[in-house]
Order: sequence, then structure tokens, then C-alpha cells
Amino acid sequence: MSRTQWDDGLQVVNGRGAPEAIRPGQQVPKKPESMGATPTYPQYSPLERPNPPGKQDQEQRGHFLPQSSASSPDLDTATSKRRICGLRRTTFFLTVALLAVIVVAAVGGGVGGSIAVKNAKSAAPSSATIAPSTTTASIITVPTEGVLAFDCAAVASSGSQIITMGSKSWRFGVGCQQNFEGSLNLAGSIAYSFEECLQSCAQTNWLTRNNTCVAISFSGDLPWAMENYFGNCFLKKTLGSLKTDTRPLFAIASVQSSAG
Repeated sequence: MSRTQWDDGLQVVNGRGAPEAIRPGQQVPKKPESMGATPTYPQYSPLERPNPPGKQDQEQRGHFLPQSSASSPDLDTATSKRRICGLRRTTFFLTVALLAVIVVAAVGGGVGGSIAVKNAKSAAPSSATIAPSTTTASIITVPTEGVLAFDCAAVASSGSQIITMGSKSWRFGVGCQQNFEGSLNLAGSIAYSFEECLQSCAQTNWLTRNNTCVAISFSGDLPWAMENYFGNCFLKKTLGSLKTDTRPLFAIASVQSSAG
């Protein structure tokens, strides 16, 4: 900056915003009253922080500092100590009481239901226990192939064969090594004895309530009968004429009478 020296030793610093220099004997001009007094502000160093005004000064001036909304650490600790499992003490105890009521109700319902079922079972009439039968039937062996044990002469010499079913009975006359020529078959089956073939004829008549079966023809040679006729017992609904049959183990029987 340039400086101008005066004889009386005064210095005037030329610079922007500097006050106007006053010469010796010159009056200082007064400032306009309308300008008012220039406010002054305290100056602080950037590293210093002024002390906040005291509460008394603020009350005298009518100003109050806002209260902080953050809770005190001591208050938070006291509040957390009054909680149980994260719940308020009142909420926790009410929850425990409600759970206790539910458990007691469930247990009481279960006990009451079991007692009711037990009472119902005791009131029900006891069922009679049926003991299994100790009677055992004899086991028979049914032949599946081969020649059947059949003595036609012995059967014929004994006379007529009678088959009884209930109140009804049928008398059959037996003929050995004979057959019916021109007869009509009613049905064919496998019989493992001559008597079984007679029973088939009698049962048919019992079911039909008349003498639909009038005779039977039977062969004791099961392999030969199965190979040629797929059966060895044939029920007849007509007789035809008698003829001699030289095949062994072959016999016939016709219904002579029925009763019942």
C-alpha cells in the first residue's frame, strides 16, 4: 500500500473502506442521526466457542432453550429393567395368565372326554365270547388222476342205491358194463366215486323240484374219461335203449322211484 506522510507526523492509509483523513484544524463531520448507532458484535477466535448464556439470563430475556427429545441413558436402563422378555411387566403377566387358563381348559377337556368314554364303555352290554369249536373234521385226499377204486359187481349185488336229501329220497337201480344208447345228457361233471355221481343226480332233482335227472352213466377210468369226454359223470334227461359196454369200470344207474 502507498502511504502519504504529513509534516505533523500523521499517516493516512489509502485503502478501500478506510475512514477519510482529517487535516489539522478541520472539523470532523457528524454522522446523520438517521443512520443510528452501528451495532457491535463480540469477536471470537475460530478456535474458541463462546459460553452459552445461562438459564437465568435466558429467563430474563424471555428466551428458553428447547429440551432434547433423546432419553437419558439412566432412564433407558431403568425402563429396560422393568421389562420381561422385551414386554412390559403388565403385558407379560397378562399373557402368562391367559396361557395358564388355556392349558387348564385343555387338560380339563381331555380328562372329561376320557372319563365320558370310559363310562360309555362300562355302560355298554358286554358281548358274548364265542369259543372256537374244538371238533376237527377228518381230512380227505381227493385223487387228481389215475383209476378210481370202484367195484361195480359189489355195488350191483347190494341192490338198489338210495340217496336222501332232507325229507326227499331217490332209489336208483344199478347196471354194470352197460350204457344208454340214444340218451340225452343233462350235464357232465367229475365225480371221484359212484355214489358222488348219484348224489349229483338227486341234487338236481331236489333243486328243480321234479325228476329232471332220470339216470346217470359213470366211469371209474378217470384218465380215459377226461381225455375223451372231459368228465366221468354224466346226468341223463332221457334214457334211450340199453346196450352192453365192455369197457371196464363202467356202470349206469336209473331212478326207479322217489319219495317225499
